[in-house]
Amino acid sequence: MARRGQRLGLLAAAVGTIGAAVVALVLVIGLQQELASMRDALVSRTAELGDLRAQVVSLENQLGDQGPAAATSTRLTSLEDRVVALENATTAPAGAVHPVITARHFQLVDDQGQELAVLGVDRVGFPELRLVRGQESLSLGFDADGPRVVLSNLDDTPRVRLGFAAGNPSISVHDASAAPRVEMVDTETITGLRVRDATGQERAALLSTRDGPGVLLNDAHGTPRTFLSFTEEAGSALEFGDEQSIVRTTLGLSDAGSELEFSDSQGTVRTHLSDIPDGTRLILQDEHGIPGAVLGVSDDGRAFGLFDESGVLRTGVALTPQYSAFEIYDAQGTVRTTLTFVEEDGPALGLYDAEGTPRAALRFGASGGPGLDLLDAQGELAATFAASEMGGLFQLVGQDGAASLVLATNAGGAGLTIIDAQDTWRAYLGFLAEDLALMLMDENKEPRVTVGFDPNTLTPIVLTRDAEGNETWRSGPAAGP
Repeated sequence: MARRGQRLGLLAAAVGTIGAAVVALVLVIGLQQELASMRDALVSRTAELGDLRAQVVSLENQLGDQGPAAATSTRLTSLEDRVVALENATTAPAGAVHPVITARHFQLVDDQGQELAVLGVDRVGFPELRLVRGQESLSLGFDADGPRVVLSNLDDTPRVRLGFAAGNPSISVHDASAAPRVEMVDTETITGLRVRDATGQERAALLSTRDGPGVLLNDAHGTPRTFLSFTEEAGSALEFGDEQSIVRTTLGLSDAGSELEFSDSQGTVRTHLSDIPDGTRLILQDEHGIPGAVLGVSDDGRAFGLFDESGVLRTGVALTPQYSAFEIYDAQGTVRTTLTFVEEDGPALGLYDAEGTPRAALRFGASGGPGLDLLDAQGELAATFAASEMGGLFQLVGQDGAASLVLATNAGGAGLTIIDAQDTWRAYLGFLAEDLALMLMDENKEPRVTVGFDPNTLTPIVLTRDAEGNETWRSGPAAGP
């Protein structure tokens, strides 16, 4: 080392001397002659380097039998002398342009001649720096996509690659056959980690898009079969697809609730089960995605509906704490028949016209007997038939609430009553036991005329009263004011 230091000192001194000479030379002969001299020196040094390589090889061959230590010592001594000579020869004057060294590659080896580093051009013409240690190597260079760093085995099998793909940064991990097994990509729209099998098919991916993160699982053909995702708008979702990559099952969870969907081979949702804040709902759909049946459960009760091929509700069943109901609808979705049951009133049957207006109702009234109501086109009562333990009732109601007629029967007799628009009795014809009477009333329900039989003699009588109810006239033997 001391010897090498002395030579470096001499080299530094020589640099100063040559620098002064170069300045004088430039002033005398000019820049053109200086450049020509440097070109000649470069040619000489190139030839000398070639001769040096040939001598080193010859020296290694001659000293090969002396053992590694002797060969190493002799070779180092010879190389040191040559290097110092070459350094002295290639030292340029101060301020001069250094010559360009042209080579396909530069190689760095250790004392045993093992390659440690190579700076050169790869097989396709890109610059490359490769460092070697043990059974692995690291290369820094370029390829068609841009700069890249590759960790490889000594057989040049790439195991880890950091570079660009389609203009975007990527990291990939390869197996022993150089097939990529794990890839990390980063593009403008997606960032993710992809996992491939030995055949190169993508089997799994961890992705992050503008909408949110996701996990994708593929089959052996690279077809997506399972996808787990999350978005702020829709929440979490888990999807399962078939061999055609058609989603067949979807499980979702969001702020609105949870849902489960099953689809056919065409991707049409056939079953939809949801758990929403106000209850649970099950929807069954046909091959066109049109609901065919709906079943719902909530805090208010339970409901079941059947739809036709156009998606129109045709039958509905409801059950609540207050009542139960069965409804039938026409092709336009208008209710036409209802059957209900209320604990206080009992069952009731309702019939509706094409406009959804109730026209007939069969029910149990407050008396516990059956009753039939007939209604007009406006849904107003037109006729009533009722029966109870007390007797029977028939009522006809005039249009727009005009006078009505009521016929009632009981165990004691029967009566016919005419009622005006103000619900006031105006005429009554009744039969009770042996009595038969006809009464006419004023607007205050006060009887003003009575036609009947004397209860003692069964003689027909006619009786009139004034507005205060005072008798004013009576027919028969006691007729008079």
